Amino acid sequence: MLLTRPSVRFLSPFSVRIRWNSTSAVQWFYATDIPDSKPPEFNYTQSVRPKEFLPFAKFDSQNLEKTYQKLIEGDDVSEELLVQVNEDNLFECDLREFVMRPTYWSGAVYEIRRGLWFHENLPLPGPISDQLEQIFLHSPEVQSKKPIMKELTDEIEYLKTATVACYSPSVPDKDLSVQQVAVFAGKSVYLYGKGSKFVKLQMDLFADTTFVPPVGSKKVTRGYQGMPKGEAENKKGSDPSNPTQEESILDFVKTDWLGLDNSNEKFKAEVKGDYTNEPAKSENAGDREVDHLVFCVHGIGQSLGTKIDSVNFIHTCNNLRKGIKSVYQGNERLIKMAAMPNNNGDANNCKVQVLPIIWRYNVDFSTKRPFQGADEQRLPSLDDITVDNIRQLRSVLGDVVLDILLYYVPEYKTQILESVIEQSNSLYEKYLEKNPNFKGKVSLLGHSLGSAIFFDILASQPDKVENFDRRKHLAFDVENYFSCGSPVSVFKLLKKQNIASRSQVQVSDDSNVDLDPVQALKVNSYYNIFYSTDPVAYRCEPMMDLRMKDFSPQSISFATSGINSHIKSLTSMGDDLGEKLDTLFSGEKEHQQKNVNKKKVPEELRRKMLAINRNGRVDYVMPERLFELSLLSALGSHIQYFEDEDFAGFLLQELYKS
Repeated sequence: MLLTRPSVRFLSPFSVRIRWNSTSAVQWFYATDIPDSKPPEFNYTQSVRPKEFLPFAKFDSQNLEKTYQKLIEGDDVSEELLVQVNEDNLFECDLREFVMRPTYWSGAVYEIRRGLWFHENLPLPGPISDQLEQIFLHSPEVQSKKPIMKELTDEIEYLKTATVACYSPSVPDKDLSVQQVAVFAGKSVYLYGKGSKFVKLQMDLFADTTFVPPVGSKKVTRGYQGMPKGEAENKKGSDPSNPTQEESILDFVKTDWLGLDNSNEKFKAEVKGDYTNEPAKSENAGDREVDHLVFCVHGIGQSLGTKIDSVNFIHTCNNLRKGIKSVYQGNERLIKMAAMPNNNGDANNCKVQVLPIIWRYNVDFSTKRPFQGADEQRLPSLDDITVDNIRQLRSVLGDVVLDILLYYVPEYKTQILESVIEQSNSLYEKYLEKNPNFKGKVSLLGHSLGSAIFFDILASQPDKVENFDRRKHLAFDVENYFSCGSPVSVFKLLKKQNIASRSQVQVSDDSNVDLDPVQALKVNSYYNIFYSTDPVAYRCEPMMDLRMKDFSPQSISFATSGINSHIKSLTSMGDDLGEKLDTLFSGEKEHQQKNVNKKKVPEELRRKMLAINRNGRVDYVMPERLFELSLLSALGSHIQYFEDEDFAGFLLQELYKS
């Protein structure tokens, strides 16, 4: 049964106020398994209530309780009802609706609970918990040794007359959907459904004897006992063996095409970690110093996210954020670089924040929906012209390849560019609003087609402020532009365009930049990063000066360890890898020898390259990894960048240089 959400009610001066004692015993929680809602493009409707909850960090829980107390006292807290929580305040709790949502992007929304009464250490829903607390505080008879029964109003009826803000569910709690009876027996409290004749019979039979907890009832306790050791990590979903996007696409093929059972529980468990925090680390402080803000934009195939859980760019960016922290901690060189120029380093604070930008869902094109224009109703949908044979495969490929085609249709390209620009500007302004002390620099990171999107935006940025158009231009300066797995060069080659820096080429602000023979980027440093096996990636340096084709791309070093330790880590995968590992090892030797003997870029050419990158090089090749052992697995290299610690380490190094 679906329920209509009632409007949230706040205490008026004439309402009965519930004063809560022992608020130090209150611990706030958030759900991690079942979202309350998802963005519209997912067509999601909550069907069951969440069963898994995690506690907020002590600081966040105290802030929530402080605001809640003001609310029930009738204070004017209209501007405080959004309470910033978790790492870097990346999430906010809305005390008007009792939900937690991302602060800076559109994502899943989860229920929050004010934990005071618990069943098996999980917080009871607000309406049940509130009634138990009222009885406990204001009914002296329940403190006696004799069992006392009190009928509770069911959750839905309670919400109709509630005088305080609380969560309004879309579906009833299956376990508490019937009216509950609370049995107060000394320090213990038990709940059972009013209609349970079996429990009622037990209560009548043992009314005059020593109280025995009735079979079929639920014992509830007042106050949070803390999470058992080891359970927190399990609930965070920190399973190191979570599937990659490549594996999940294969899982999707197995499940939907071949009918095999595969629930992808490992990935779902890890996504829970995207909403968690580790309060022991200063990284999670909302006021930590951030010097570098990195906006990330996705490439092709993001619409698959409505079909395949692991095609989730928000989660991908969270992985990059975690990778950056992992590489930074304990790396003395990076810690020293982060401390410059004022020597104000912090071994726990990398001073970098990564935020995602999702554009695909804002493009007005659907594979199933026909065109809506009055003069376009003669046209079918893409689904209508899809050949029936291997339709599932065509559908997946259509969701991926279609994005490239859309970008080169002027109408949709304009939609994509305007969406990314609007989101980037809004994201920047919102970050400044939430972090007014931010004085750092902004960098852009584009993956695959996303690199082409950011490239075209930077090529169109005006030099003069008076030519600024909010719909077409970024409202902030860009320090670094990182592209990874980028096809930009082949796009520009097909249009017979070269690439340069803004200092090298005079750009007319009133010209059609898209037609210029040279694309000049308004950015201080441009980096083109790729795996040598990425079939989508191309070099950029020859597009800047043809002579650069004679020089190998710059190699990126391992961020954490050398090739030998990486090979040792693979030995657990079986003896059948021996020959491949030997091949990889010998290939690494040849690669290192090649780097030793490679030609040095002439000084005059290097000075030209310095105009577009502070290092004098733009093309950077990633260290080789296991997925390069076969051609099939090499295809997965295109989607591995954000999960590679070597990539994260390189980003940190170059951010700190600026």
